[in-house]
This record gives sequence, C-alpha cells and structure tokens, in this order.
Amino acid sequence: MRNYYEFPKFCERVFEFIKMQAGGFSSNRDLGRAFRRNMKFGNELERVLEQLRKEGLIVRDVRPSRSGPSVEGCRVVKDA
Repeated sequence: MRNYYEFPKFCERVFEFIKMQAGGFSSNRDLGRAFRRNMKFGNELERVLEQLRKEGLIVRDVRPSRSGPSVEGCRVVKDA
C-alpha cells in the first residue's frame, strides 16, 4: 500500500528532506526519486517546491561540479 501525503504534510516532509541533505541542498533528481511514490499526480512535487519558495524556506540554487555539469536543485534558506 502506498502512502500519499496531504499537501501540508507533503510540504513538511520535502522541507525536512532538503534540510537533512549535505549542506542543505538537494538536487531536483534526488527530490524526484525520494518522493515519486508519495504523489497521486505528477505535479505535486513542483507545487510543494513552489509553496516552500513562497514561504521563504527554500531557494532555487545551482551547485557547481568539478568534473561534470552543474546540478540544479533547492537549498534551505539559512534563517529557516
């Protein structure tokens, strides 16, 4: 049985996941992989990330790579 999160709880889970990652940064790929089984529809993760940005908890960021392309994702705001 799959567990689908209600929107406020989903926001909380995604924020905690990003916060626990190294440096408070999570790539879009890692977020998609971590939460793909908890979505009823494909656009819920994007809605959650947009809500967290509006609340000022996360910002979009790009992590440079030494050997490959840069990685796009989200970073926790230091004050959050």
